[in-house]
Amino acid sequence: MDVTVNGKVEEVDDSYMDQIYQVHPEMVEIDSADSRSSRSTLRPFAITPIDGSVYDLRQKPVFQKHFNF
Repeated sequence: MDVTVNGKVEEVDDSYMDQIYQVHPEMVEIDSADSRSSRSTLRPFAITPIDGSVYDLRQKPVFQKHFNF
């Protein structure tokens, strides 16, 4: 299955990292386990979706659905 979302992406303030880590505490474990990564190198982004599509090639006929946000 393939899902595509088209939209506007922009970098947001680093203060969002606290919220991201709070919602996804597993990132703390991943970040501390990988010496190559560091919280200071991560950059948060916001996505404003415009439209998208879903394709499922496993079905016959192929399932296709386009949607707008």
